[in-house]
Amino acid sequence: MAYTVEDSFTQFIKNISISCDLSDAVETRTNLAIDLLSKKFDILEIFPTGSLLTYTTLKKYTTIDIVVVLHYSKYIKNKEPIDLFRIVKKTLSAYNTKITKKNKHAITLIFKKAPHVNIIPASRVLDGDKFSHYNIPSIDKDIWIASNPKIHTQNMREFNIYKSKLVQIIKEWNLNNSSYLSSFHIDNIALSYEEEVNSDFSWHVCKFFKHMYDKIEKKFPNPNGLGSFVDDYLDNYTREEVLKLIDETITLTYDAWYEIYSDKSHKLSIETYCECFGERFPKYGKS
Repeated sequence: MAYTVEDSFTQFIKNISISCDLSDAVETRTNLAIDLLSKKFDILEIFPTGSLLTYTTLKKYTTIDIVVVLHYSKYIKNKEPIDLFRIVKKTLSAYNTKITKKNKHAITLIFKKAPHVNIIPASRVLDGDKFSHYNIPSIDKDIWIASNPKIHTQNMREFNIYKSKLVQIIKEWNLNNSSYLSSFHIDNIALSYEEEVNSDFSWHVCKFFKHMYDKIEKKFPNPNGLGSFVDDYLDNYTREEVLKLIDETITLTYDAWYEIYSDKSHKLSIETYCECFGERFPKYGKS
């Protein structure tokens, strides 16, 4: 039962974390995607990426993200991203697929039961004879984005368990507040957060939201050094809305944190965190 903020955060993390091993589903559905696409395309490379691999996925919102590297000259040269998406989607026409507003880099293969599969087509880019990076399509702006998801995944997997859980908490907050921010954006904000995270989530939530505000206030260069920006998808209106929301959350979380150290019960603090994080944050006296 959640009578203290510490117990509330412990239960909250349980409520938003997957509780079963999805390795079999990942393997089976990845193999299905390979089988379907290899009938039509010359696949150079295929590998998983995303929140499931970095231990920051959320229960009920888990997806399998797969990067499918296609032969550039055969399928990508002189094509716009939307053209490539249409070709890949047509190949999967026997299955339920969609391109969602929240994921503009992937074709989602829908199953009757989660996890679904996000198929991200990509091409290799060489610097001379050496591999440099991958180009990922973005259909909202119809451009190719320079990226290296393997390095991103590796960097995220170096987080200690508390920092991974903190990222989950922030993603749940985003989910309950219009989902303005992409998962990749939140990941990169976390990668730039240099504080050593421990089990005192009430304090780190305060500090992280302040760090988020500072990072979103200005353009955020992609740490891959390839010249792109992590937050290119944010227009001016959305950026202002996010900053306003974060500013309100900073006030709420600091008030909740300060209240913990009074002689009163933690009821008011827990109610404040419920307001911030939504229904999966346990109410006072409940699990």
